Amino acid sequence: MLSEFIGFPEVQVISQDDGVMRLYLEYIFSAIFIEQKRGWADIMANMPYYRVRDPKKSTIAELLGLDYIRNNLQRNALRLDEQRLKARYDTGIAILRRHVNGRQFSIRGIPSDIGVGSFSPQIFRVTEGERQQSLADLLSAAEADLASKIALADLTPPDPSLQSRIDEISKRITALVTRKSELDNAIAAIRGNVRRYQQRLEVLARDLQKNKEELKIRRLFNRDEWAITSACPVCEQSIDGTLLSQMRSFPT
Repeated sequence: MLSEFIGFPEVQVISQDDGVMRLYLEYIFSAIFIEQKRGWADIMANMPYYRVRDPKKSTIAELLGLDYIRNNLQRNALRLDEQRLKARYDTGIAILRRHVNGRQFSIRGIPSDIGVGSFSPQIFRVTEGERQQSLADLLSAAEADLASKIALADLTPPDPSLQSRIDEISKRITALVTRKSELDNAIAAIRGNVRRYQQRLEVLARDLQKNKEELKIRRLFNRDEWAITSACPVCEQSIDGTLLSQMRSFPT
């Protein structure tokens, strides 16, 4: 390259995409040589475009021996570090909130950005009645509850006679439960017999009705066909009338 051939040092500058690139000799030449047609229009009018950020400032600072380029590089590096730290901070806060919320808790006191406000996180839970309880209060209540349960475990053993009484009552309860099961089975058997007897009674009632009707029909057709009575042979109601009285007067 020309810069290597003439021994010009490689100068690093900031590009438009926050990267690092070299300061090309075209920028140096545009500040030293003035083209007669367009060169007088502006300072460094013939400066090319190589995606260098603030090319005029960078070129003039390099020619004058200023620390603009070095400071700009350091500033850009610090800005990139800040962006990385902010991204890590946002990711960590999101993970922390998801972890806390997944256990039915809430967290507050965390600033939304680095360096904004004080970092004093507080974990709490909203209980019934919109009452907020901090994690420290919940831990204290849980420890007190655990201590009370441990105290209950240190009670004196019961009297042996009381234990024997409990065993006796348990045996009686077991015997009563067994007896109840036997009685339930007996009641179920009796109810089954009652249902069968009722069904048989209904069948017998239907047979009796049929037999009565058959007997009535037999009595009807076993009479003398020439006999005339004053009652209906079917419904057995009185049928006294003029025609019947005339028939009775006929000689037999």
